Amino acid sequence: MAVDAAIVLGGGGGTLSEVGLLLRDGKPVVALDRTGGAAQLVGGHQLGRVRVLLAHGAEEAVRLVLEKIRDKHPEKAMDIEK
Repeated sequence: MAVDAAIVLGGGGGTLSEVGLLLRDGKPVVALDRTGGAAQLVGGHQLGRVRVLLAHGAEEAVRLVLEKIRDKHPEKAMDIEK
């Protein structure tokens, strides 16, 4: 997938498939709490070797995703700050 990370809001079977692909590719996934669907199923759970992070608000979700991208790709930190 051509993304560095993803935030999951609700979603169904297609979203679950996308989450699986992201995790397979080692990309961070953050689920937004209380949005139901796929986010509720995977948020905060260990799936294989990877934990899907759970955020309790939009700002926290964005912060967590940016932290994970910075950790994995320090060279992108400047682009993220803009």
